[in-house]
Amino acid sequence: MSVASDIIFYVLPLTFLIVVVILFFGQGGMWEDLKDTVNELKDKWWVSWILPRIGIGQEALEADVSVSEEHRGQVLEITRVINTMLGENKHNCFGDFGELSDLGEEGTTLNFEYRGDRTIMTIQGGAGGQQQITELRAEFPGMRPCVIAGRDELVENFFNYFIDYQDKVCGGGPCYPYYQQVDSISIAYRTDNNNANQIIVAGPGFSDGPVNDESDNFESHGWLFTPDGRHICFFPTNYHANNDEDGIANEWFTEGEDDSIPNQVNQQQHFQYCTNQP
Repeated sequence: MSVASDIIFYVLPLTFLIVVVILFFGQGGMWEDLKDTVNELKDKWWVSWILPRIGIGQEALEADVSVSEEHRGQVLEITRVINTMLGENKHNCFGDFGELSDLGEEGTTLNFEYRGDRTIMTIQGGAGGQQQITELRAEFPGMRPCVIAGRDELVENFFNYFIDYQDKVCGGGPCYPYYQQVDSISIAYRTDNNNANQIIVAGPGFSDGPVNDESDNFESHGWLFTPDGRHICFFPTNYHANNDEDGIANEWFTEGEDDSIPNQVNQQQHFQYCTNQP
């Protein structure tokens, strides 16, 4: 194909596509796909010649969107803690990735989705909070996300054993069920009620009901739980009761309550961090 034909069939449509995407989509998610297309063609001399002339240089093509250093560090800590909680020898133990700061309006979003035999964590951020932050993407083979929420009985079972420590009710262990596996979890900032982080759960029995009809419902201060080294459970929280279908009251994740999860785990009263299990 001649140079003239190349220009007709490649350069003009490519130029038009770049301009349209920049004008109408800014730095949204389509930018990553556009970069891939351009990079496949940039070895042709006429592509290298035209890109600078419409204001797109190699630095722009190679640039990766990101999130704040604070959020980046917190996401990396979540990844580290989850990995320490996975394993056949991890049973009824806890992890703590620390406080998750306000993710911000149109800011950072954390997504956990179960696919096949693993959970994929993806992070969105950048302009409008819609871009995939590829450097923070993580896969957790064998992991299934779960929550301590969904049904009153389930949350009460967890509360009775792991907080109130009623160890003689169900033969020396927790009464079943005491956790609910889910298909996906999303954590983002919400502004339509209290301005705060919110956890949204997708799976049987949730939709617009338990957990998802609350707003400021993620005040578990970074605590996670696993019953078996495979399910990694997040804690939605509520303001209304010690335990109900929306989760456990936020006060039980602080040191203000003697039998709170942090006090019991840090003092190794009855339970421990997963990292302490051999």
